[in-house]
Amino acid sequence: MNKDISNTMKKSMSSALSFRSEWLGLIDIKETFKLQTEHVENNNTDSTLTLGCEHPEVLSVGKSLWAADLSHYNSVFNSIDLTLRGGKLTLHNPGQLIIYPVLNLKSNQLNLRDYIQFILNISKKTFLDLGLNVTSNDKQNIGIFIDDKKIMSLGLHHHHGWVSHGLSINVNNDLEKFKLFEVCGQCSTEVTSLKKLGLNHNPRDVFELWVKNFLNFYYLQ
Repeated sequence: MNKDISNTMKKSMSSALSFRSEWLGLIDIKETFKLQTEHVENNNTDSTLTLGCEHPEVLSVGKSLWAADLSHYNSVFNSIDLTLRGGKLTLHNPGQLIIYPVLNLKSNQLNLRDYIQFILNISKKTFLDLGLNVTSNDKQNIGIFIDDKKIMSLGLHHHHGWVSHGLSINVNNDLEKFKLFEVCGQCSTEVTSLKKLGLNHNPRDVFELWVKNFLNFYYLQ
């Protein structure tokens, strides 16, 4: 992690008063949106909520594609959801870990770029703990890669100082339908998973490891 970013995170995030994480299991994407919205509307800027879950199969559509004609996907995917996050198309399905950190950047004196780098580095540390050396990209095709194949995607919603939505990690989900669309708008992007790499993990265990790494920085003095 960049030293300046790391020091900023340590100084600002350690001042937060509370942190809560919750594993939701398999849950509809609209329900998790409600939970994120409720946390923001409570307006407790000193509280961070991190939700972990899996979603039934759903094609998630970022704001930049809301006006696009996606009707040809209706017969391909179980459901399609228009989401407030940035980015374009991605697929959620059982066996994929979804993590939604919801926090107020303004109260933690952070900008969005530093926060993105923080999330990427926490995720890289998690993969390292699982025995994987990965690379990250914080530009056009944002996420985590191994051997040029994407294993984690990141899409955020930033509004009035709050950041929500989050990241998806392919753990043991079916990757076949990722071939049916341009992942994050990149036609050349292939995907992989922990299972495909020969690792036997479940989404909840990976979530707990990710939260542990998050907290190591969140409360680090």
